[in-house]
Amino acid sequence: MILLLISLSLWPPAVTSLVRGDCPYFWEAFNGTCYSYFDQQLRYDDAKDVCRRAGGNLASVHSAEENQFILSLNGGYDGVFPYAWLGGLVGDEGKWRWEGGSEFDFQNWAVDQPRQCYWRFDNLVINYRDKQTLGQWTCLYYRFKLPFVCKKRSKV
Repeated sequence: MILLLISLSLWPPAVTSLVRGDCPYFWEAFNGTCYSYFDQQLRYDDAKDVCRRAGGNLASVHSAEENQFILSLNGGYDGVFPYAWLGGLVGDEGKWRWEGGSEFDFQNWAVDQPRQCYWRFDNLVINYRDKQTLGQWTCLYYRFKLPFVCKKRSKV
């Protein structure tokens, strides 16, 4: 009996949680910023509105590490759609920009992207499921309903 109690106390916990930092519940911290993956499937503009009502924007990405962190947020969700909306879109001048106004200073495009983005296929998504292009970006039609990732400043 004592041996059983000792072995149970040494056993690692089955679930480990990410450090939330100063982020609200259901949000995770990375480099002083809060992120949340929403598996609710919405059109780009509706997803953008949800993020704004939560005090943020659709996520922008500024490094490979941040891209990898965003990729980890879905918790293994293997839903119908392999993509999730991020906050990238083509501006009026034809250049990519982030919804929140930050500089578009990092890119992780899949092969032939964004060259094949045209007309209304001008909103950025991250690939969550296809192992060959996992974490890479492509562009999709803004009216598709997809999960999405929001980003906002922490409480600090």
